[in-house]
Amino acid sequence: MKKKIINAAVILVIAGLAISGLLMIYGPFAGHAAGIASKHEPEAFVDAKELTLRLSDSAAEHYIRLDPVLAVRASRQEDIELKVPEVRDRIVTIVSGQSSDALASPQGEQKLKHQLLDAFHKDFGDSITDIYFSGYLVE
Repeated sequence: MKKKIINAAVILVIAGLAISGLLMIYGPFAGHAAGIASKHEPEAFVDAKELTLRLSDSAAEHYIRLDPVLAVRASRQEDIELKVPEVRDRIVTIVSGQSSDALASPQGEQKLKHQLLDAFHKDFGDSITDIYFSGYLVE
């Protein structure tokens, strides 16, 4: 009888440890086990300055005014600030090839962001993590 109680206690302790381990790996505090917090590099923001560009519409003249702000890895902020002319050139190249119909909707704005991020990742690696428009007007 005493042996059965000891065996049951050992099984409960092992099951408890296994459940605790699974919760540490997959649970709500995953990555915080043993005091190790998951590391995310902080972001910084770089203003790429306002742009007013003519769009590629052939029937009429349409323009877009953008105020792009780049989210960058904080450790790369100075590098990207020095490359703002390259960033602006990439924005001009991509945006001026678009039509007002393509850019006037919220879906068009999101698509443009994705196109710009793809181009930035090709040119600058993972230094630029996102792009925001503090101003966006298609006329």
